[in-house]
Amino acid sequence: MKITRAQYIKWNKGVSNGFHFDSTHYCLWGEKTLKKIVNLEGNEILVCRIAYRDEYFDRKGIYGDYYEIKTGKYIPVVVISRWALSGEFYSYKGNSKSIDIGSPERIKRYALLKSLTDDADSCLFSYIAEKNLNIRSE
Repeated sequence: MKITRAQYIKWNKGVSNGFHFDSTHYCLWGEKTLKKIVNLEGNEILVCRIAYRDEYFDRKGIYGDYYEIKTGKYIPVVVISRWALSGEFYSYKGNSKSIDIGSPERIKRYALLKSLTDDADSCLFSYIAEKNLNIRSE
């Protein structure tokens, strides 16, 4: 997908708390998400992403097994992942956390994601406190 500078500026309007429109995710997957990067000590970063995930419910099969079925609704979620600098690039450290921050929606509304930056920020800083991480001062 292509994106113009005017679209990027438009989609970044009204975003607060250090979040910004994630143009890379949009170009690769076609989904509008918000992203914030927090620098940690020791050449590590936390990437906080506000996006939607599909809602599922469990259904019991005829043999007693369970499987998931999509409900057709989407839940706003904060995904926090930790990355470490290795050489010239950052590599994923394998420990991320996903936190639901809203109720299920029939459609994905980017305006709702923009309004949830305060909730996402509090989730991010509670994660930092929970993991006892130190933020690097610039």
